[in-house]
Amino acid sequence: MLRPDYEGGGLVNLMASLMTGLGGRPSDLYPPLAGLPPQEVKAAANVVLLLLDGLGHDYLIQNGAGGALCRHLQGPITSVFPPTTAAAVTTVLTAVGPQQHAVTGWFVHLRELGTVSALLPFRPRWGAGAVSMKTDWIRGP
Repeated sequence: MLRPDYEGGGLVNLMASLMTGLGGRPSDLYPPLAGLPPQEVKAAANVVLLLLDGLGHDYLIQNGAGGALCRHLQGPITSVFPPTTAAAVTTVLTAVGPQQHAVTGWFVHLRELGTVSALLPFRPRWGAGAVSMKTDWIRGP
């Protein structure tokens, strides 16, 4: 397994570059991506983030030679640990690693709520309906 590079070569560093370059507060936890200084992001006329879940650098090199994605490839970055969709997507949305956002997998036991939940769609594991914090778990007067 490839270990994540949180010191300048990973997904969380890409988000630090984008966040800072687009006017957000620089991260206290993670430096910008080594290959993408925030100044380059700031100078860009347009910024588009395309997230392709499961498309790794090695796969792209082996199977995408000559394609548009391969032609514009700048280099590899690492994901997060654990390398799950839920952890990586939450890192993209929050610009922090799983050790801060605590989403480590699709299903997470929420002890305080007494349930196992699919966190990204925020619904209980055992059904298809969305969970309402107000009506399902918060007891009030």
